[in-house]
Amino acid sequence: MATQFIKDIFIYGIGNSLLKLLTFFVFLVYANVLTIEEFGIFSLITSLANFVIIFLSIGMSNSVQRYYLDTSEIPVSQRPLLVSTALWITSVWSIVLTCAAVLILSPFQGWIFHKYQLPWLLILLGLANNIPTQIIQLFSDTLRIHFRPWRYAGFTLVSTVLGYGIGLFLVLKLDLKIQGILVGSLLGGLMSIPIGFWSVKKDIGFHWNSSIAKKILHFGSPFVLAGIASWMVVPLNQWLLATFRGNQEVGLYNVAFNFSNILNFFISAFAIAWGPYILKAYAENPNYKLIVSRALSYWAFLLIAFASLLILFCQEILQLTTPRAFWGALTPTIFLLISNVFLGTTQITALGITFARKTHLISISAWISAIANFILNVLLTPQWGAVGASIATCIASAVLTCAYLYCSQRLNPISFQYDHLIFLSLTICSIAICALVLKTYPHSLALISTKLFLWMLIIAGGFVYRVVTPKQIKNLILGRVV
Repeated sequence: MATQFIKDIFIYGIGNSLLKLLTFFVFLVYANVLTIEEFGIFSLITSLANFVIIFLSIGMSNSVQRYYLDTSEIPVSQRPLLVSTALWITSVWSIVLTCAAVLILSPFQGWIFHKYQLPWLLILLGLANNIPTQIIQLFSDTLRIHFRPWRYAGFTLVSTVLGYGIGLFLVLKLDLKIQGILVGSLLGGLMSIPIGFWSVKKDIGFHWNSSIAKKILHFGSPFVLAGIASWMVVPLNQWLLATFRGNQEVGLYNVAFNFSNILNFFISAFAIAWGPYILKAYAENPNYKLIVSRALSYWAFLLIAFASLLILFCQEILQLTTPRAFWGALTPTIFLLISNVFLGTTQITALGITFARKTHLISISAWISAIANFILNVLLTPQWGAVGASIATCIASAVLTCAYLYCSQRLNPISFQYDHLIFLSLTICSIAICALVLKTYPHSLALISTKLFLWMLIIAGGFVYRVVTPKQIKNLILGRVV
């Protein structure tokens, strides 16, 4: 099983790397077409749509993943009923709630435009995108638990290419800018739905089961509160920035957010493969705790190694790929990269909560993080703009993973190697300080050499401190996690 897990990570890594590279390429194209203020407007539109999508999802994807492989809860013969019931709930509820959101927001469209410069048409397009997005997400998550990584990677890549391809045509050829991006995403999503149906056809039908519906709604509904709390981190930051400092600062924050998402090349691949793997290990392998303990140390080291490389060289990447107006996103990018490191570890730190089915603790932890983020934003954003918002995001992400870990350890104690985790945390903070200092120096071969030397010190430190060893790397390559 471990060997298959390593292979799945590799396959998911290829698919997600292509997907993230494509996303980053499209972002760079848009960075040279849109102004920084237009980036801010686009960010506010998507964050508003993302708020509504929280209520659309009601945890259906989480519920399907949780029960599909648990034959004690859902027999194998009822798996098509599980997926079909979740699809009915997702489809009907998405349409109904999107219409309700339009009716609720309609009386305020004039005020929204006056305060934030958001045209009503763009808001409608952003909300409409939520419907195919939710259905496609359910299809994608179903493919994950089929353990069909190539099909999953192919489906997500095709659906993304359709949206981006149409969007780029509308933006570059018809000069529709934000409207073109949103229309392209909507049309690409609608065209992807039939492909998704075909991809999971063995689990799709016109079936409905009331008892399964109650079960998955009961499990998934707490994720709504967790989703609201998650929205109160990055998306809320954008609205607070728009309120306190204007759309230009929102644009800088969004640029930093997009660059920091380069780290998600790894995080997405790991998360997609890790969930089904560890749930199966929990059900079948008595050594699952040792797997979880070692996985956190290995994973945190890999995250910090890659994040440090990006932190040290993000100045060069920004200056090579974007207009000068975007270079102010450098410092926010550094803090958001650290934030993504903390968020990447939640795939492991929240496991005890998932194992115990105490999903309300995910909501509580997320709300603690959200409240910390809100308070920090109110204190930092008016003075420091996008930099203050990124610092708030970073601290809130650290609070989130620590809260998950605390709750998980109370429910299902695991002997983690805390000395390794403390060492790695100090390492990433030290590298961030070095990058902030080095950005004041002029570009030179000596500067590049210094950055490379600092990064090699991190890799060497991981081996010296025995976070990883050559033997452990060999075992991982051979598919042995423990």
